Amino acid sequence: MSKQTKTFTPSALNTAFATSIVQSLDALSIARDNWEQTAFKKANEGLYDLLAQCLDVFNSNFIEAKKDDQRTLRSELISRLAELKVKTQKNSPTLNLFVRFVFNSDRKRAHGYSYVLNAAISHNVTAAQLPQWIVSEGGIEEIKRKMVQSAEAKDRLEKRKQAKETAEQLITEAQVNPLATVSVDGFSPAKLNIMLAVGDVSGNFNVTYVLTEVSDGLYNALLKQAAKQIVAKQDEDDAVTAEAAKLKPQQHASNDQQMKKAA
Repeated sequence: MSKQTKTFTPSALNTAFATSIVQSLDALSIARDNWEQTAFKKANEGLYDLLAQCLDVFNSNFIEAKKDDQRTLRSELISRLAELKVKTQKNSPTLNLFVRFVFNSDRKRAHGYSYVLNAAISHNVTAAQLPQWIVSEGGIEEIKRKMVQSAEAKDRLEKRKQAKETAEQLITEAQVNPLATVSVDGFSPAKLNIMLAVGDVSGNFNVTYVLTEVSDGLYNALLKQAAKQIVAKQDEDDAVTAEAAKLKPQQHASNDQQMKKAA
């Protein structure tokens, strides 16, 4: 027997909850339209106030709501946005749905405003504090720029962490299958050692000194340097792969059919 997925059916209370929130957002959308028709070109205070009210509805109603109420509200918002010809995805963050509903905007603009609200939430900024906080941070575009940079920084940090783990794994594996085994007269190897070497025109590594007393700090610093090289190599490989994929000729469906017939 095939396993059937249980369909969620909102209760009357769930529906009442969703209707109440949507009515609040409807009022904000009307206020947004009035602001765009009057003060849009003159000042940002109206925009900041609308964003603050969005944040207030989100924090005070959605965050603390029961799960079934949240699901019902999301379903209602997606349905209402579809009526407005605004495309959404099932996994769209609810805050994005709030913004798109209130501002009746395209995805790019909604994401920009959502960046601001997410940044405010991450900094524990309340709805009442939001307008002044946006001003103190240099405005919406500056907050968006900082959020994008922050996301990129997190990606780089995670990549370096993975590279460090890769470097440690490669070094551990190399203890069993070393790159080379070298014996140097006058030096007795310790657990951790560093060999200084210079390359010659023949492609050889000429060992110039062996450091047998290596601190954990120095070892970890060199491990980080190895990780950086691994990340750089990965970035280079990724760039080449992406470029090759971009330049690779795409076969049209008609060509595919002709090749199949020929085969």
